[in-house]
Amino acid sequence: LAKDPPLARALGEGRVVKVTRDTPVFQRPSAKAKILADVEKSTSLMIRKISPKGTWLLVEDEDRNRGWVPKNRTDYFELKPEVPVEEKKAEEKIKEPEVQHSETPEPDYMHSFGPVLRSSFKDPNGKLAYGAYYWLFFPAVQTLSYGKARFQTLGLQSGFLKTKANTGQASGFSIPMRLRMLAWNPDSRLASGPDFASLYMNDSHSGAWSFGLGYSFAFMPRSSGFLPLLRLGIDFKHSTRLSLEFSVGYFL
Repeated sequence: LAKDPPLARALGEGRVVKVTRDTPVFQRPSAKAKILADVEKSTSLMIRKISPKGTWLLVEDEDRNRGWVPKNRTDYFELKPEVPVEEKKAEEKIKEPEVQHSETPEPDYMHSFGPVLRSSFKDPNGKLAYGAYYWLFFPAVQTLSYGKARFQTLGLQSGFLKTKANTGQASGFSIPMRLRMLAWNPDSRLASGPDFASLYMNDSHSGAWSFGLGYSFAFMPRSSGFLPLLRLGIDFKHSTRLSLEFSVGYFL
C-alpha cells in the first residue's frame, strides 16, 4: 500500500472498521503523539487515510472527530485488487504443468513370431530343419554401460522344427525351448545376447531331450516390424552338435 498511494486510497479510504480493543486516539501516527480521546472496543470508525507504512489508520467517528489509531487494534484487513480475467488466464496458462499423454499405452509384455531355418552338424534328426517360433518377452529395461544407455529384455521362446533324417528314409521333429536375453544400443538397434535352451528331438525311432547354449545377433526395430535374428548354438546330450539358425520374425 505504501508503494502505491492511489491503490491504498482505493482499498482503504471510506471503509468502516471496528475497534477490537480499547485504544487511545492519537493526534499523529505515533505512540508518542498527543492522545485526543479513548475509544472503546467494538466502536465503528471510518477510515480516512492510511499511513505510508500501513501501520496506522486515520479514522473518523460519527461526530466527524478524527485521529490516528494503530491498525492492529482494529479488524482492518487488506483487500486484494481484482485481477483482470485476461491476466488470470495468462497466469493459469503459465502455471499449468505440461502433461504428455501417450496415445498407445506401453504393454506389459511384447512378442515376436515367424519362420526359422536351422542347419546343424552331426544332428541325429538330420542336417536341415525348418519350422516356426513364438517368442514372449518383457519390455526392455534401460541400463547404463560405460556411460551409454543400453536396453535389455528377457523372454521365453518356443517353436517347432520339422527335420529329415540323414538317411532320407525317416523324418522327425524338434521342439526348442529357450530362455533368451538380448541387449542393444538404442542408437544402432543392433542386439545380441545369450540363451539357455532345451531341445526335444523325436524321429521315427525314439525321442530324447538335450540341452544347449546359444548366442544370437539381431536387429531390433524401433516399433512394430520385422526382426531378423541369427543364432549360433551348441547342444549337449544325445550327441554333441553345432547349429546355425536364421529367423525373420515379426515384432509386436
